[in-house]
Amino acid sequence: MPSATEQVVEQAQALLSSGQAEVVLGYQRAPGFVLARPLFARTPEQAERLMLDPGCVADLSSYALQLPQKAAAVVKGCDVRSFVGLIQEKQIKPEGLTFIGWNCPGVVSERKVRQRLGDRADTLTAVRREGDQMIFTLADGEQSLPAADVLADRCFICKVQQPQGVQVVVGEPITPITSDDPLGSELQRLHAASPDERRAFWAEHFERCIRCYACREVCPACCCRECIIDCTRPVWVPRAPTEQDNFLFQQIRMLHVPGYGRCTDCGECERVCPVNIPLRLLTRTLHDDIVRLYNYRHGLDSEAPVPMTVYDTADSEAHMGRPKK
Repeated sequence: MPSATEQVVEQAQALLSSGQAEVVLGYQRAPGFVLARPLFARTPEQAERLMLDPGCVADLSSYALQLPQKAAAVVKGCDVRSFVGLIQEKQIKPEGLTFIGWNCPGVVSERKVRQRLGDRADTLTAVRREGDQMIFTLADGEQSLPAADVLADRCFICKVQQPQGVQVVVGEPITPITSDDPLGSELQRLHAASPDERRAFWAEHFERCIRCYACREVCPACCCRECIIDCTRPVWVPRAPTEQDNFLFQQIRMLHVPGYGRCTDCGECERVCPVNIPLRLLTRTLHDDIVRLYNYRHGLDSEAPVPMTVYDTADSEAHMGRPKK
């Protein structure tokens, strides 16, 4: 049985050779990096650099607006949700877009990998999952670590390991490694805290924010052509990274993405934060509120309306202190 990498190369070359796709968006291994990097393959020769392994962490839908009309994208099940979310919001058209789905074995957390491998992580050339172990190929040989110790937190609660609604699937299905939600206890603690305690918690974290906007740039749902944060006439949010303006920036982003029901809980914002602000605690709180209030999960149905973009007289108003109609 060909490996997932061999299969994705074969599929990509076929799409490019036939003209069905002008570009295939996927992953490539780059020296010195723990995680795979994005690759825009435009020729069958470039497609030979495509690969798939648990280091393919990035949600490639953040590049969707850059794709031509005829394109293909290599996607994990969670990435499909982000692409479908963009289709729901009419940001991209499904016509001409081919999905190469990957039966994902789970992806690694770079932070966890570096904690366990140290500087040796910079020599990583491949990673594979075998049962409950992750095998890392390094310059000085192979290192095996328990998969549960290095998996990204979101993988423990993932329900879409096998991608849905794709034209092609590569890789063999593999039993997911399940566990209690790694964020569960912290979410419960914050929910039980007083408003003053929660504000103090976030003030401590937002004090570190340098307003690099990496969280906004990587977010698949942050797709406005002009962001209110960048407006200069008038200036809605000053650029200086003060506590007040850092709060305001995150409040605006959280309202527009998870607050409107547009978050798929991909965790990319937290992954790329250079000062390790636990942003997923915020996104998960609002994401879970949308699930509880509207029984809605973004990116599962391209025809479904996003809750905060439509009004229904049957909507619950319990959060406003009113009984359900």
